[in-house]
Amino acid sequence: MSALSSYGPHEDRAQCTLDDTVRVRACTRCSAPDAVYNLRVAPDHAYYAEGILVHNCDDPHNVLKVESDGIRAQTNLWWRETMSTRGLEPERTARVIIMQRSHHADLAAQVLAQGDYAHLCLPMEYEPSRVVPVRTPTMSRDAIAPTPLGFIDPRLAEGDLLCPARFDHRAVVQLKRDLGAHAYAGQAQQRPSAREGSTIKRDDLRYWKVLPAGRPDGACQSWDFAFKASSASSYVVGQVWLRYGGAVYLVDEVRARMAFGASVQALKALSAKYPHVAAKLIEDRANGPAVLDELKLQIGGIIPYEPRGSKEARLEAVSPYFESHVVFAPDPLLEGYGWVGDWINEVCAAPHGAYSDRADACSQALDYLYHLQKSSKLQIFAVDTRTSNGRETRDTPTNGASRR
Repeated sequence: MSALSSYGPHEDRAQCTLDDTVRVRACTRCSAPDAVYNLRVAPDHAYYAEGILVHNCDDPHNVLKVESDGIRAQTNLWWRETMSTRGLEPERTARVIIMQRSHHADLAAQVLAQGDYAHLCLPMEYEPSRVVPVRTPTMSRDAIAPTPLGFIDPRLAEGDLLCPARFDHRAVVQLKRDLGAHAYAGQAQQRPSAREGSTIKRDDLRYWKVLPAGRPDGACQSWDFAFKASSASSYVVGQVWLRYGGAVYLVDEVRARMAFGASVQALKALSAKYPHVAAKLIEDRANGPAVLDELKLQIGGIIPYEPRGSKEARLEAVSPYFESHVVFAPDPLLEGYGWVGDWINEVCAAPHGAYSDRADACSQALDYLYHLQKSSKLQIFAVDTRTSNGRETRDTPTNGASRR
């Protein structure tokens, strides 16, 4: 440290390097230092801390280049095959990686797959579903298993910010706008997905600004229920879908954490908003006959949906409709449809994202509209999308008489 301080305050310290070993004896906090120095360990080198040889890797990926398979693979190979040989005493060597997630196949993904690293994950917005065991607000701190580093995230509620003194709610909202849904999920929430998508590709999505005129050939509400209101539970998702010929259109969505009573009220509200979308799909296997019987007593048009295969298999089964460009979501720039960006991000991240509720409701709707809904049961549909998730939107066409 003393060797570095010999440079004058006006010199270009970015070019100052030391080839010899330097021992840092102490670090002292200064209220107003004349100059600040950044000690950077050169590539392929290491340093000792408390007698432990440390391989320090700080942000190994450049976000501008991480999409390149060749450059990303080269970085991962460097850590695996070059830096792994730098420890002369393996039992006294620590390997530390500090990074934001920028790709689903980045260096963090590589070492996490190995399983011999202590993982400290600090998302900007707290996600209790990613804590093991899943954390609830009433759970004792003693019930949470700390990381091998001894850390337990003190946050409890879904969405609690990591450092509100530095990034408050307004700053986080702006950051989401600046980064976009995909980059924010990786760099801020530390759960990246492939930019092009996973099972569903982003480039395969199509968007509507005005719904087709005339009578739709099919329609349904598709619901994915959780029936728990805790911050750690899955979301309840209800979607409205229309089919015109071979194309399907997402019209509206409800998404929140709700207990049974609130879920029933949400279903009733969406049914009142779209009174002629009669079919209301609810998964039979997940909710059981008692729940479905209770719903049928309160709301007409409940159709138990018997899923075929796993969630992943069901999403894979409807992926050809996306690939053939016949699945339309609302244009995210339409007034009142700001939720569509998150819908796209979640559906395209499935089945590897933090949540799959939207993807589950989507695959259920498409399977029904393309395979299960019989033409003899089609009804009139008077579509009114004056509100979406409680916000005013543009009017869309209203469609007329029934056919059987």
